[in-house]
Amino acid sequence: MNVLSAATAATPSTGALTAANNLRIAALSVAAYDYLLTLPLEFRIYKSSNRRSLGLVLFILIRYSSIVSLVVSNVGFFYHHFSPKACSHYMFVSPIFKVFHIMISQAIMGLRAYNIARRNVWIGWTLLSTYVVVVAFQWVSSLFNRIL
Repeated sequence: MNVLSAATAATPSTGALTAANNLRIAALSVAAYDYLLTLPLEFRIYKSSNRRSLGLVLFILIRYSSIVSLVVSNVGFFYHHFSPKACSHYMFVSPIFKVFHIMISQAIMGLRAYNIARRNVWIGWTLLSTYVVVVAFQWVSSLFNRIL
């Protein structure tokens, strides 16, 4: 084994980093395009809704939590001037936003399942208790014992 191959074996290849960069930029581009494309519809929804319902609140939360999650994750990936202390703090920011986004998504699915079940009380309590247990596991698995 020569010196060049030993030195590059420990670091990711340039091709792999280029592919990761391109995929992240593509994901941000698609998200920005989708946001701009659906913005007029969002304004019409706000204008036509005379009361603030749970559905509208969840719509706003899922729409903007996905944007924040993508941006925070990509800032952590592309920004290379973190100090070790700042990096050790910032490494928790992206998983926290991703868990919030997943929680909102699961709340939407739970609300839909509850409505499909004709608002059955037992189904509601089952969905709520399952939601609490699953969210606890998500927080623990996302934040516990992370390695810098």
